Amino acid sequence: MAHQSYLLLGEGDFTYSLDACRRLASLPVNGAAAAAAPAASSPLPPPDDVDVPATASVTCSGVDTLEELRAKYKDADFVLRGIRACHQRPQADGIKRVEVDVRIVHGINAVDAEGKEGDAINEQFDRVIFNHPHLGTEDAQLHSRFLCHLFHAATKRWMKLQGLLHLTLVNGQCARWRCLEGAAKHGLKLLRRRAFRPPPPPVGEDGETYYELRRHQSGRSFAGRRRMQGGESFDGDGGSETLVFGREEYYSKCGGGADNVGLGSGCLGCADN
Repeated sequence: MAHQSYLLLGEGDFTYSLDACRRLASLPVNGAAAAAAPAASSPLPPPDDVDVPATASVTCSGVDTLEELRAKYKDADFVLRGIRACHQRPQADGIKRVEVDVRIVHGINAVDAEGKEGDAINEQFDRVIFNHPHLGTEDAQLHSRFLCHLFHAATKRWMKLQGLLHLTLVNGQCARWRCLEGAAKHGLKLLRRRAFRPPPPPVGEDGETYYELRRHQSGRSFAGRRRMQGGESFDGDGGSETLVFGREEYYSKCGGGADNVGLGSGCLGCADN
């Protein structure tokens, strides 16, 4: 695979973007070096996958302006610098790794299906990733409408014809928010449904990762908000699931099943193993 494009929507503190970009930039191209595969639903391909792209473009976006982001998250500048550094990640070991072109865009409304001339994002992508959308209130009907707007925007604005949408929800939200019904209304077919796993550390490193699950609107940690509200707690080892959607018109022609369309190839958050 020569190139893969990714769009991360709804980023809160951008720590998922940081981990994803670090991981992607560490992957050897075309099995140049073997390493352990990522956990079952990280959207990155396994490091020995023959379909690891030679180059990748990653657009990391969030609804907050840069000023709002800095006001919410004290480490915002550190995280953003780390993302940009993946563009110049050194390859001192002589192994050819994915060349990553990184872009960070602020003030992006994920459910805006129209866009306008001069927008910072005006192309479509192979992979669109949105993790844990939440509007800051426990209103299932409101979130159901939000997902419908997201699916409309994804099919009209964000996804290429063969593109995939990777949507991560806390367990139980899919049913309460009528996610599958909303996706079907907008011509999206569920191709895979697996436990969510954040991106692992870069290949060959045992270092830390930075991702912390937060609700985007408040900036508070998801687990803390759940405890405060007396609701179910988030369990990082299986408390969320990633649903992968493709266009019905395209993937039905490919045989329909996830195993037939190579979902793991080139994906930042839902690998196939």
